[in-house]
Amino acid sequence: MALLAGHIRYTGSPDLKTYISTTLINEDEPYTYDRAINGPNSEEWIKAIIEEVGSLIKNQTWELVNIASLKPPHKPLAGKWVFKVKKGKDGEVLRYKARWVVKGYLQQYGVNYDQTFATVVKPMAFRALFAITAYHDLKIE
Repeated sequence: MALLAGHIRYTGSPDLKTYISTTLINEDEPYTYDRAINGPNSEEWIKAIIEEVGSLIKNQTWELVNIASLKPPHKPLAGKWVFKVKKGKDGEVLRYKARWVVKGYLQQYGVNYDQTFATVVKPMAFRALFAITAYHDLKIE
């Protein structure tokens, strides 16, 4: 595999091709909203969507804006649903997870670029980072 200008170029290794096709593509996970609510396990995906919307409302993640009141170049950012099946170590389905994500690449510098949000990091990730830092005698800024 070679990395060229941000793109992955396939170099012919069948193992890599198998890895990519089996790791990055999961047939159990719909890649569109329509496939989620009209496909197999639609009840589970609808529950996951309702749970996500409830969480967004509870945490006051957004504010309602009258689109007609926005003056150019301001406009709301589009978003999309991302669906994941969370599985246990033995491959058993633990839960269905739906996330609403904003297409941040649509932001414009000077218009809405300062309104960015980071994902939540689990405490275990911090512990791992601190352990690696201590092991290599590094400093964190």
